[in-house]
Amino acid sequence: ENITSSISHYSLQTLIALYFLSNSLRVFSYIPQIKQVATQNDDVRAISLLTWSMWALSNMTTALYSMFVLEKPDYLLAGLNFANTAGCMAVILIVISKRKAYAVKNSMAEKNEPILNFTQKIDSVI
Repeated sequence: ENITSSISHYSLQTLIALYFLSNSLRVFSYIPQIKQVATQNDDVRAISLLTWSMWALSNMTTALYSMFVLEKPDYLLAGLNFANTAGCMAVILIVISKRKAYAVKNSMAEKNEPILNFTQKIDSVI
């Protein structure tokens, strides 16, 4: 027996509306995280790339499932999940970019450290 046959039409419509509303809002919930990560001046190690990658993969597979596996393709579900995938990917790409920039900045600082130490020693003698 199909689960939808045991749920009233009203309950099913309410569930569909809640799913659509919560997932539509979730698309916008990435914006504060994206802004926060983008404005960080460190290597953003507090952001787990593994976690965000799993969320992106989960959203992508749900989108593809809704298009190719369901008896009748659900393009609304696919669109919402593709949008959620894009939000996750934005965070992932910003984190990768920040970490690379931070690593370059630190390697440049390490290369210049002997010069800085030498000039500090000269300044202390003078």
